[in-house]
Amino acid sequence: MSDMIKFWLWSTLFLALVSARDISGCTDPVALNYDPQATLEDHSCEYDTDLWTVTPSDFQYDGAVIGAVFVNGLRTTNTYDLLAAFVGNECRGLANGLEIPGSQEIVFMVMLYSNTATGEVLTFRYWDAANGIVSIPPETLEFSPNMIVGSVLDPLSVNVTELGFDCAGVYGGTAEFDSCGVCAGGTTGNIPNADMDYCGVCFGDSSCPGDGDLNDDGSLDILDAVRLVSIIMGEVQGNAYENWSGDANGDGAIDILDVIVIMTVIMENS
Repeated sequence: MSDMIKFWLWSTLFLALVSARDISGCTDPVALNYDPQATLEDHSCEYDTDLWTVTPSDFQYDGAVIGAVFVNGLRTTNTYDLLAAFVGNECRGLANGLEIPGSQEIVFMVMLYSNTATGEVLTFRYWDAANGIVSIPPETLEFSPNMIVGSVLDPLSVNVTELGFDCAGVYGGTAEFDSCGVCAGGTTGNIPNADMDYCGVCFGDSSCPGDGDLNDDGSLDILDAVRLVSIIMGEVQGNAYENWSGDANGDGAIDILDVIVIMTVIMENS
């Protein structure tokens, strides 16, 4: 095989691998930081709802949709929320919530605009005013002149799964407060419950009797006693867990008294 053919094969393989690799970024064309190369949404999208505007006189046709937004299954009741319709990244209609007289429910009465009689597909964006979060509902509509979708009494259901911010301030992140109240996991670099000592005390000093199970295999046997003797004799260096576990009488030191405690338990269980 010639060098030219080998080069072509390796180049083709390299390009195939690169093209198949997921690229993280903002995949929403409506967002300010939209990355057309991104194939994997990383929840980094940034929005400016002040830019969501539409000039009705610029369009030949109009229609309307009356919708109700459900966030994680619950109907939103904030009239400051915003529902907008887009074709690509172009806003084609938007409206704040409108409270239905005599109830606490709201609907979004969105006028829609287009210069094309058929074929344009509208997508929605929902702005949660209280949390400052923009979400993309899965519902879509095909525009047609004079269309009216939904009504005040039977609005179109627009459903949003709102991820929200984790304890590290990352939208859609997985970090959570652990048992010690520390934000851990996700992008924090903190291991959940790493601040809990061997006694189960947060930020404690493991000042409780050890369990004697130095090899942490779930059973107390002669192997644990032998390991403890080796540590006491200075033959091996015990790690933090072994030094705690070996202090079976809880006096703050590992010595022959701890060996006696462990051997006594082993004999009683045999």
